[in-house]
Amino acid sequence: MKNNNLIVLAVIILFFTINLAEIVSNGQAIDNELDIKKFNNNPKKLSLLSPRYILGEKDEGLHQNNIFKMQEWWYYNVYFNDNESELKNWSIVISFSVYSNGCGLKLGIYNDENKSYNYKKTLNRNSFKYNAPGVNCSFNNSSYVIGRYPKWKIYAEFNASNNNIISINLTFEANSLPMWILKNTGHNRSNSYFGYYCIMNCNAYGDIFLNNTTYNVSGIGYHDHTWAPLDLNKPKFKTSIKQIKIKKSKFLDIYKSWDWLCIHFENGWDMFIGKIYSEKRNIFSKFTPGALCFSPNGKKLYEQHFFLLEYTEKINSSIPNIEIPTKIHIKALFLNTLGYNLLKGPILLDFYYEAKNIQEGLHGNPPYWGIFQSQGKIYGTAKSLGKTINLNGWAIAETTNYF
Repeated sequence: MKNNNLIVLAVIILFFTINLAEIVSNGQAIDNELDIKKFNNNPKKLSLLSPRYILGEKDEGLHQNNIFKMQEWWYYNVYFNDNESELKNWSIVISFSVYSNGCGLKLGIYNDENKSYNYKKTLNRNSFKYNAPGVNCSFNNSSYVIGRYPKWKIYAEFNASNNNIISINLTFEANSLPMWILKNTGHNRSNSYFGYYCIMNCNAYGDIFLNNTTYNVSGIGYHDHTWAPLDLNKPKFKTSIKQIKIKKSKFLDIYKSWDWLCIHFENGWDMFIGKIYSEKRNIFSKFTPGALCFSPNGKKLYEQHFFLLEYTEKINSSIPNIEIPTKIHIKALFLNTLGYNLLKGPILLDFYYEAKNIQEGLHGNPPYWGIFQSQGKIYGTAKSLGKTINLNGWAIAETTNYF
């Protein structure tokens, strides 16, 4: 337990120690003349911008090093909210993952009446192919994602339980700058140990083949890319893992429990919310520091690390004594909002998330860990110096739990 606590402390320091040379003030302005669709986010071309917005081709690619066994995700989701979309108010989640001895593909399609089409498959490491630069990943020679900021192409397919083929063919085009969560930890290095960036707002369009019918779809998309240590590599020299004093079985526990939300508000705001927990949740977990970042236009980032995230309504999962949140209350105070013209002074955010469609994913036999994903509505207010803005929107949420 003592060694585990030291690891947890080290990760917290990694997350919340901000390099003063890289820090971006809340609401730091980006040159309004920048057209994000006309530049490729080359660090040399963006030298005047904060590192929080710089994304290199190696940041988008695969990350490996000699110290850690890594796990990595390329994640995309879409809310088909366009009036022309033939699957109006449906949503989709796609995730390509790779780790030391395997790889995976996750694909979920969800309608607005609590019906889901879920596919998840894990294969050996040889089934994952990667080519530099940028994103160029394939799974089982049948599904792939390829591209570089600000545009990606995704194709994925699987056989449904009724032996019907389900496939998706989508294009993502970024409407916002890439934004590193907390700080730029990638530094455009393929041997980076940890990284997490997101593109909060994308145009997503294409087609979905479902129930022997092809549907043209379009809506608002989100993309993020994460890599993190999964375990220690075997040392090549005399130094033993025992000398490092880290229990390998506990290493993964650090980032196996989290709350995560991706939010799109009707007023044009986009938001990322994340909290990582070192132990099982308790009455104090709602005060755990995390990252709450919102962008009103894709070119400015406002963030707060201390905020309230509390489950106010829950239902039972299929595992005894494990509950799934169906309503989450989020409250945050932003003191530094320089450069934001809509609201003057500090901003108090107070809003709720209500799940409409919930999916349960269990790991292990018997299950020892679960991930619970949902889609639903957002509502609440943003207040500042007597002015109130009503907040309404849509979100995808994830929460995990140990059993």
